[in-house]
Amino acid sequence: MGTGPFAVPSFRAVLEQQKDSIVLCVTKPSVENPGKGKAPINPVFDWATGSGLPILQPKSINLPEVTDQLRSLEADLHIVCDYGQILSAEALSTARLGGINLHGSLLPRHRGAAPVQWALLKGDPESGVSVIHMSPKLDAGPILSVRTYRIPDDQNALELEGSLSELGVGATLEAIEKIRTAGDLDAIASLGSMQDPSLVTKARRLNKLDGKIDFRYPARVIDRLIRGLQPWPGAYGELGLEPGKELRVAIVKGHAITTEGEPLSSNYPVGRLLWGDSLRDALVGNSSLPVCDLAVVCEGSLYGIELLQPAGKRVMPAKEFLMGYQRYTQMTFTPSLEGNVLLKEIST
Repeated sequence: MGTGPFAVPSFRAVLEQQKDSIVLCVTKPSVENPGKGKAPINPVFDWATGSGLPILQPKSINLPEVTDQLRSLEADLHIVCDYGQILSAEALSTARLGGINLHGSLLPRHRGAAPVQWALLKGDPESGVSVIHMSPKLDAGPILSVRTYRIPDDQNALELEGSLSELGVGATLEAIEKIRTAGDLDAIASLGSMQDPSLVTKARRLNKLDGKIDFRYPARVIDRLIRGLQPWPGAYGELGLEPGKELRVAIVKGHAITTEGEPLSSNYPVGRLLWGDSLRDALVGNSSLPVCDLAVVCEGSLYGIELLQPAGKRVMPAKEFLMGYQRYTQMTFTPSLEGNVLLKEIST
């Protein structure tokens, strides 16, 4: 049971191992009319179709007619990853040995819908994957296998998801072997380690408003926001070009500029874009800092912008952006009156 790309490497490995038969692939219904002529995105459906597997796409996995169908298969085990629905106790019971779930975090840290993103948002030095024997409570079962991963300083959420999905292959296969050896639910109950409830953190689902940048935070926090929200919902701001004229700009890639001594931003308002002479002046006495074409003033620091996307245009390097917009000499991102709830969450 799965929908998103995170599940595909592990599902593929189970099929290719040829130790077990996959009797059914369950995935969420394909979204109709996704907009702008785009085809529905369902990587697990695409993989299962290409592999010739039978597919079921119920509106809810917990409907009585669906659980009846699952029970008729007489399956030994549910393997669940990135599915998007929570299985009821009744649905779990339709397989003889219950189910396992591959989760993209070191549980019990970052339980919930967006564990990969929250590892970056919170500035975790490492992440990983956990495979649990499933409980009716969300991500709350005993842990059967774990793999850890050191997060590179410049990795974004899309890249981290790809790394963790591949890491999940070994963890999933190890958990299946433990289940196979145990053979029944009583023996499985003694496997693995129970999660400590006092260590639980929640990785809530993200929304579009989470991406609105407020540069009244340090560059290191802004960097976590930008990396953690790629590719969706993305990080963006309203850039004031001149009085009465604004442009929505998404920042796709960049880096925090840290320095010793006085704050780099002391002579400029928060949100101001710096380039050319103004940027060189801000970096005086800090010749060891990496060279960049464009930076934005944050609280007590600067954030170097590498890639950005003006509304209605493609992603472009900072130098190319300046070719079209540097005639506006006082470009400044406008802080929102209400602020950004997510930035408040991750800055503490």
